[in-house]
Amino acid sequence: MKLRYLLVVAALMPPAFVAAKGVSAEPLVSGIGRANFDPTIRFQDDLYHAVNGAWLARTKIPADRADYGAFTALTEQAEKDVRAIIEGCAAAGPNATDSEKKGSATFTHRTWTRRG
Repeated sequence: MKLRYLLVVAALMPPAFVAAKGVSAEPLVSGIGRANFDPTIRFQDDLYHAVNGAWLARTKIPADRADYGAFTALTEQAEKDVRAIIEGCAAAGPNATDSEKKGSATFTHRTWTRRG
């Protein structure tokens, strides 16, 4: 029984080694964006500005925000997309599908509750 098990394992091993040899040996890349580093500031003097200096210089934070980043931009875009979907459902008219009617009801409910 053990011999049969070993033969099965041995038969399956070479394809695994062949597949592993096909993996490219690309160097690992860090998740740190060095393009955002400010080379004029030493790390030991001001770590925050040394690491984020170039990003801070080229990114305009809106006046109505305390912070700004990728998640803020994603949230803003998602809100615009949802608004466009709901307004499209509300404008569908009498030939609207069930999904469009539900979207229209949601839009009407939100509009009504904000007014009252």
